[in-house]
Amino acid sequence: MHRMIRINGKEYEIDADDRQSILQIINQLPVSFHSNCEYGKCGSCGAIINGKPNLMCKELVGNRQEIKLEPLTIFPHIRDLLVDFNFDLLRQDALPKFDFDYKEMQQLRRCIECFLCLEVCPAFKSFRDKIPISMILNKQLVRKSISQSIQSHLFNCTSCNSCSEVCPQEIEIFEKVVRRLRGLAPIEAHPSHLKLRKRVEKTGRSMSKEIDDTLLGKKFEVEKPIDNLILFLGCFGTLKKRFQELNRRYIEFLNQLGYSVIIPREQICCGSPLSKIGFEDLFQKLVDWNSQVFFVHQRLYDAEIITSLCPGCVSALKSQYHLKEIRNFADFLEEEIEIPKGTYYHQPCHDESRLAEKFNLKENVLCCGAGGGSRSFDPEVSRQIGSLAVDRLSEGERVMTTCPFCITQLETMLSIPVFHPLERFNKKERYIN
Repeated sequence: MHRMIRINGKEYEIDADDRQSILQIINQLPVSFHSNCEYGKCGSCGAIINGKPNLMCKELVGNRQEIKLEPLTIFPHIRDLLVDFNFDLLRQDALPKFDFDYKEMQQLRRCIECFLCLEVCPAFKSFRDKIPISMILNKQLVRKSISQSIQSHLFNCTSCNSCSEVCPQEIEIFEKVVRRLRGLAPIEAHPSHLKLRKRVEKTGRSMSKEIDDTLLGKKFEVEKPIDNLILFLGCFGTLKKRFQELNRRYIEFLNQLGYSVIIPREQICCGSPLSKIGFEDLFQKLVDWNSQVFFVHQRLYDAEIITSLCPGCVSALKSQYHLKEIRNFADFLEEEIEIPKGTYYHQPCHDESRLAEKFNLKENVLCCGAGGGSRSFDPEVSRQIGSLAVDRLSEGERVMTTCPFCITQLETMLSIPVFHPLERFNKKERYIN
């Protein structure tokens, strides 16, 4: 099949089979690039392929008639797809010896140093060598240096998991490495996180405001329901007026679809914020508590499905509670919601739904910087990480997103309205609460 290959503004026409790799076809072109093994083991042939970083030897041509190739942006550009790998970020030392059991982090040994993780990391362009991935690649986490490493920006990570999504070795960089290293940090190394822990231990919530239990323990039933749902409010849903109102609208939305909604009074924080900053012991206690609450209510009301408006809570319930029937807002969205023109969609890192495609909206997939304990550890660092997302979103007239953390963060950084799909605008573009 005839293909058009675009490389840095130059166009090349070539015949290629769907089953050929990108690397195989550019080998036939008069362009410069790095390559060695051609089997995804050396990590040298990284490039941005149609806007997404990957190894050229690992990606097939498929049925695409046009393919755009660009060099990785994190290295100095030489020509074509050739970049200069020899810069200060990298020091080819031996894998460090940690002063703790390394067995759980054996995944690191699979790293082929392709650096695709750095290409997508939202913190890298602001902090370069002062982020967890760079520290690992730089071999900074050496014996007896955990305390220093914590002070040296191990928390400059938002847990967006973009690194794992592009890793050709499928290394779970945040879950298996960064999160576990954070668990080794001395408590005094992050007093703001210690304060968060004490708050959760005392109130069961990660926010500092008083709990509003208006919705807790309530049932919102319909005649002849399609099914009964358990609604997990999350910390935002019990502490902040705006998100309480959002949950009321969500309940009304679900009722209109024919679902009865049950809200357990005993539910507490899902524990996701604590897990991400290394407090695994307390996180497990929250998991055990909430799991028992879910079990009782599922049996009592014959309600298998659990839902939440918070993508972070949904992600935790799916991946760390190992519950099967977990649904988010978008799973129930059968009809289109009328979205004002000029709206950009901000894709939350932990939301698997793709509403930008559904509503045909311009999209920002860059992290806002609020997650992973980054905002509570250092708000200014968090804002710096989110600055690229803000630059992109500022091109629009308003921003839609589904995550309460993202809404809260972006509202402090943008001069345009930020709203959830369940909210509506009046003529003055203010929220109707």
